[in-house]
Amino acid sequence: MSPESISVMDKDALTSGYRDMLKTLYSPRIFYQRVSEFLKSYNPAPIVRGDKHISKNVRALLKSILFLGILGNGASQWYYWKMMIKTLIFYPKAFADAMQFMIYGEHFRKVANELLVREKETAKSRCC
Repeated sequence: MSPESISVMDKDALTSGYRDMLKTLYSPRIFYQRVSEFLKSYNPAPIVRGDKHISKNVRALLKSILFLGILGNGASQWYYWKMMIKTLIFYPKAFADAMQFMIYGEHFRKVANELLVREKETAKSRCC
């Protein structure tokens, strides 16, 4: 991880802060809190009947239930079901959007974890 600009900060402090940010930004709890806060002020567009994409939406929901709700890791599963139930009760019109955000969050978490692993491997190869 090399910055694209010249920093006044110590390189180790900068990369350590970047690693910490990646670890927390998309953590299940923090991401759930951000989506929950967003839903409080979100006013979704009205649902259009006769939507041609309904089968894709149902398929995406079923896949998310399987991969995030059943096969996911403990924390991700917990916040996935918590978001699903909370949205169904308090924000039913935003249900599809909330589930989409949870899917995005899982994807971003995977990307961030891959970056952290790659950065560790790069650091080890430079070190030894």
